[in-house]
Amino acid sequence: MKNRKIILLSLFIVWMILIACSVSNPLTPSATQTPYVITATPEIVEIPATETPLNHSPSITDTPAQHQPVVTVTQSDLVVTAESGSPLAVLISGDTKGVTEVFDITGNKLDDLATPGFSGREPGLIHGYTYMDQGVSIFSALYFSNDDKMMRQTSNSQTQDLVYIPYLTSMRGYAGTPYLLVGTGNFHDGGLETELTSYNFPQGVNPRIYNNTVSMVSRAYAPLYVIGNNGVPEGAWFTNEAYEYGLPIVFPVYYGLYRMDLATGNTNWLFNEEYRPMDISRDGSLVALSHIDSNGIGPVSIFELPEPWEIVTYALEEGQNLGSGFAVISPDNQKVAFMQAGGQIMTPPSTFHSRICYADIVANAVANCIPATDIVISSVENPQSMAKPLGWLTNHQLLFQTTTAHEPPPMLRILDVNTNQVTDFAAGRFAGFVY
Repeated sequence: MKNRKIILLSLFIVWMILIACSVSNPLTPSATQTPYVITATPEIVEIPATETPLNHSPSITDTPAQHQPVVTVTQSDLVVTAESGSPLAVLISGDTKGVTEVFDITGNKLDDLATPGFSGREPGLIHGYTYMDQGVSIFSALYFSNDDKMMRQTSNSQTQDLVYIPYLTSMRGYAGTPYLLVGTGNFHDGGLETELTSYNFPQGVNPRIYNNTVSMVSRAYAPLYVIGNNGVPEGAWFTNEAYEYGLPIVFPVYYGLYRMDLATGNTNWLFNEEYRPMDISRDGSLVALSHIDSNGIGPVSIFELPEPWEIVTYALEEGQNLGSGFAVISPDNQKVAFMQAGGQIMTPPSTFHSRICYADIVANAVANCIPATDIVISSVENPQSMAKPLGWLTNHQLLFQTTTAHEPPPMLRILDVNTNQVTDFAAGRFAGFVY
């Protein structure tokens, strides 16, 4: 009898502990509505920063590693071998208006896509994919026409109008399918209406899956990444993007990170607005983000998901007062690359400067940083050159974009982080990857 009481008492204590943990856990879903019908509160809700344990305790005061001399090689020397999780092709907006070029990852041009109305100034406005038609692989793309605010599909030199969207913030697609998540914003009655909407072309499925009726904060929902299983989208990550921002900025202005289960509609708020997400790994297990200060800048950190757990933080190098951003994780989750920037933008003459940094996620707490002036390969000496990481073509070959004030258009180049060699890829402005 006494033993039975002890057992019952023990079970009761365990039960109470479980209840306490579930109540105090800051990562429990913030919305548990029916699938695809989720309504957010009218105002942005402040969620306290969560304390996350460290897997590692990296020293952020170590002396940064000295970069090795960078060797410029010719296009003919480029050798790229496709690896698991690597992109299949690269979309580039070139000199010809209304045309998007398609290159394989070795730098060979595959096709020209007719994309009338597409500006191509930033990724997040076009989604390329392939499909089979009578045994033949056909390349197609969904894109947003800035000229007439129309979502269009282009395939086999034909374009088709799909849906009118007056205010699109950004969009993300699921690899190999015509599935899209689209973020929109629209000012109404002194506030901002913002929504996430899913589209599945050509089936025409377009349910509203997340919306904020009117918010006085000028932030719109922006999808970051869609993950799935066997060709079926299952989860999505999204953030809040500054809809109108009056100051010159170097990096996109994002606030917080959400994770939505597309099957149930449940949404978890993983990071509050003090965190600025940049990239989600292809398998959804890692996120690269920045914990920003009152000036909106901060170093790049890598966290494990779904329960946020910090792995490493890369300190800002001396003089990089504009912060860091554009972090991209390699397909094998072993490496990260990002940009750090510094100088003065507002007061002429500009002293802006940037550098590409890369590191082994697990092994190195200090990144190897290379000034943009070393890898822009410009005939004009220009300290204001920008080198912006775009993504990994393989686990060691980083695609980046360089621009200078004197030599437009932008140029896409490859940095092999194993050898520190730089190779020309193609001229033009990066529009996106095809997976």
